[in-house]
Amino acid sequence: MRYRRLLRHLAILLAILPATLGCTSSGVREPTVAPSPVIAADTRVVADGRVVPLRWAALSSSTGGRVVEIAVEEGQRVSAGDLLLRVDDGPQRMALAEAEAALAGARAQLAQVRAGATSEEVAGAEAALAAANAAAQAAEGAAATARANLSRLQTGATAEEREIALRGIELAKNALWAAQGQRDAVCGATQGGAPGSCDAAKGAVQQAEEQVRIAEVQLRQVEQGASAQEIAAAQGQLRQAEGQLEAARADAARAEAALAQLRAGATPEAIAAAKAQVAQAEAAVERATLMVARCALEAPFDGGVVAVDARLGEEIGPGVPALQLADTSAWRVETDDLTELDVVRVAAGQRVTVVADALPDVALEGTVTSIAETSEVRASEVLYQVTIDLPDPDPRLRWGMTVAVTFEE
Repeated sequence: MRYRRLLRHLAILLAILPATLGCTSSGVREPTVAPSPVIAADTRVVADGRVVPLRWAALSSSTGGRVVEIAVEEGQRVSAGDLLLRVDDGPQRMALAEAEAALAGARAQLAQVRAGATSEEVAGAEAALAAANAAAQAAEGAAATARANLSRLQTGATAEEREIALRGIELAKNALWAAQGQRDAVCGATQGGAPGSCDAAKGAVQQAEEQVRIAEVQLRQVEQGASAQEIAAAQGQLRQAEGQLEAARADAARAEAALAQLRAGATPEAIAAAKAQVAQAEAAVERATLMVARCALEAPFDGGVVAVDARLGEEIGPGVPALQLADTSAWRVETDDLTELDVVRVAAGQRVTVVADALPDVALEGTVTSIAETSEVRASEVLYQVTIDLPDPDPRLRWGMTVAVTFEE
């Protein structure tokens, strides 16, 4: 197509060449004749271009997946919003169901917060507080007992405890003396007495002597006081009892606060937090719904299906073209070789004449609608694309036909 402009310029030169020459090739001047009229050179801008639809698009699935439905075929006319293709949306629908369930839970929680506590919940909180208070009281008693035991071990025996130990020795000695007297009486009797009675009397003496020794040991223990090990053990028991008391008091405080909150009803902060949970769940549902919708590829405008590149059952990736759609209700021309020297002579709204290579006898009128702001460099030449509207196109025009564009001055 680029030779078209060269041939056009060559024809102009050939047309004006005889008028510019004043002598023959031999150098002998011919008789003077009337000068031929001067042919003005055609200085209009000429460019090549291609016919394109009013709009077209290569459509792809934003999610990708396995193709489960192809609702159109090549050449079919569709309207904006018509279903073209669908990929498997099972995972997206599952995510939507989970989001809807979470939204229902958030709304139920908000309703519960607004409604306040039921009588059953208040009764349960009261019972929990009573149990916590009882546990705290029991822990206080255990701590008091452990504290008293440690104090007793650290201060030693009292006068009453020492007096009791001394009395225990006296009682044991009295029992020993009585046993000894019984033994002497039984064993010193006539030989006609029973030998078993003497042995029993001797055993009673030995037992009484052992009781005396035990009483003496108990007195020494009272006088010596508790050992270091006993005191350490008592201290450990006290620490454990005090820890249990602190935990029991904390439980009681929490139970009391929970009961007070139930009786007071929901605070503004609690309602605001529940509302925020609902809003977050609603946003999740909207996102999941959008992901389900994106599994269906719909026509963005009225037009015809030019190509179907996807196949039923195959996996397509996100962003990979699956169909091509074109609006051929009107045609445009896009130039592809308008140089930087020529583009400055072109303006939006300028009238042009378009001749298709396939229809050389048909001249179509058009209007420049836009001029590209940026250029494209091909073969070291700076080129700009110009878009031309054809208000009255020939019905025989087809997408991609090559045309010659002459920009009228």
